[in-house]
Amino acid sequence: MKTYEKKPDEVLDYGFDWSKEFPDDPVQTSTWVIDAGLTTHDLTHDASSTTFWASGGMLRARYYAVNRVTTVGGRTASRDMLIEIVKRRG
Repeated sequence: MKTYEKKPDEVLDYGFDWSKEFPDDPVQTSTWVIDAGLTTHDLTHDASSTTFWASGGMLRARYYAVNRVTTVGGRTASRDMLIEIVKRRG
């Protein structure tokens, strides 16, 4: 599982590149399941990647996000990530 650090005031994009798993089978659908408390928007995908934007979050909280995709050829797969909200240094 990939882990990212995010400060509460940042607005960042997160996602996955599926082209290595499915080089000849494009992503057809993508769904995200993301823990409540993190503000998300612009959940998008194309033939090889999936993305969402996140803002907010409570300091020291951890948010899990799971991306599930289905390819044109009928394959299904999922990946997950962890976003940890950290204090701004300096």
